[in-house]
Amino acid sequence: MHLAKSHDQVPKRTSTQVYIAFLYIYCFILTVVYSTNLTAYLTVKKAPKSMETIQEVHDSGVHLVGMDDFFEKMLGSSPDPNLQKLPPFILLRG
Repeated sequence: MHLAKSHDQVPKRTSTQVYIAFLYIYCFILTVVYSTNLTAYLTVKKAPKSMETIQEVHDSGVHLVGMDDFFEKMLGSSPDPNLQKLPPFILLRG
């Protein structure tokens, strides 16, 4: 409505000119922020859901890596059945 057609007059008072200048800058910044956030939202993939329980680690089938067989022995002797069911460790020998 206000910006539908151009105005032939320029504001005469300095305070009005400053107000209009800040209004244009504000609108420009708002447009840039909105468009960049929209672009980022539409192009960036969402992070996969993280595993938070031992049961989720077991169900995922990921391989566990350790430097020695200590963790494998400790998990095997654990009273928690979810820890005992974890897949065997991939051992790294140093």
